[in-house]
Amino acid sequence: MKTDQLIENLSASVVPASPRRLTARMAAALVVGGLAGFALTAGWLGLEALPALTAKPFFWLRLALLAGLVGALLPVAETLSRPAARPILWPLAAMVGLMVALAAVQLGAADRTSWSTLVMGSSWKACPYRVAAIALCAFPSFALAMRSGAPTSPSRAGGAAGALAGASGAVLYALVCHEPGLAFVVLWYGAGIALTATAGALIGPWILRWSDHPGPRA
Repeated sequence: MKTDQLIENLSASVVPASPRRLTARMAAALVVGGLAGFALTAGWLGLEALPALTAKPFFWLRLALLAGLVGALLPVAETLSRPAARPILWPLAAMVGLMVALAAVQLGAADRTSWSTLVMGSSWKACPYRVAAIALCAFPSFALAMRSGAPTSPSRAGGAAGALAGASGAVLYALVCHEPGLAFVVLWYGAGIALTATAGALIGPWILRWSDHPGPRA
């Protein structure tokens, strides 16, 4: 049997995978990781202050911005899950730019004596690690979903999975955070997201490999 005929025979029964399957898996991962992270947040940090926080307009602004960040990262992670795909990054850049701009506006409108509170708050040392800890609940589900898409750049895909998990963790941490500054969110929530993105990029070659070849592959 000739090679061309063999290839044709082998591929004749192959059914193309639905492009929506990965999207559905990513959405399911977001739900599963979110529920797990919410359970951790409630059990670890408690939700007693949530009713009082929801009465403040800033709470909803912060939550909306972080949810927007998750929404901007989700298609990036999904695209990087596909072989040799190039993500569109301008929505993510626009979302980050909006957060930075609003933080600058808030600082500009505030008295300089309150800048320390708006930038450092009282929990800047703990914030990044709390965000990262909550993100650990979502990272496995995102990694599993992305692995099914056969990424050809596991390091980049792992970084995207980590960033997405970090942003999801930031949304949940925002439910219990008392800090009033957008600059605090950009810096210290951002530091937590950077931690998980870096960790994801480092372990991506091991957990997102889809071939049988041993060892990491960038």
